Amino acid sequence: MVEVHILSGGVDSTSVLHRRLAETENIVHVLHLRGTSDGAIAHTLAARQIVVWLAKNVRTFTYREVMGIQMVGKACGNILFAQCGFMLGEYIVRNPDIAAVVQGSNGDAADQSEDSLFRNRYREGVCAAVCNGYAPAPEWLYPNSDLTKLEAFRRLPPELRELCWTCFTPSRQGEAYVPCGTCEKCKELLAVKEAE
Repeated sequence: MVEVHILSGGVDSTSVLHRRLAETENIVHVLHLRGTSDGAIAHTLAARQIVVWLAKNVRTFTYREVMGIQMVGKACGNILFAQCGFMLGEYIVRNPDIAAVVQGSNGDAADQSEDSLFRNRYREGVCAAVCNGYAPAPEWLYPNSDLTKLEAFRRLPPELRELCWTCFTPSRQGEAYVPCGTCEKCKELLAVKEAE
């Protein structure tokens, strides 16, 4: 089977990608949605390190970085789940042998909340709408939906854990980005690391 992933560089997407590369023989395509903010750039730098580590230590796969679409008269950059749906749909139209989208999502309350589940359904719907008439709509898989974020984190090799990035509001120190340490995502990752 051929499957495609969205890699943000965070724990969930990294964990599920590592798991699928290690546990299946599927052909894997990986997409990363690039942005221009400091947080988005930091995510891209992390994603690049993660894919290099995975290709070297697990197995090879296809990796592409894609810029977000712009809608005439509307700023679409902040609607991340819509951006992902468009990106995936367009990619599947160009690669119609892709049968599944594999997404990082876990069993924690935040990921299983109605708001989060709505975002997933919306993303799936946007993807299917883009594919409609051009390629079969893919099946969506959430392999880590039965795991907590801590359990997903513990399944990662230690070197890969250190490459994960979650902060959207980092500071810049020279060429490096430093997590703010105070945002919700930073606190979540710190709690997982401390629990480990």
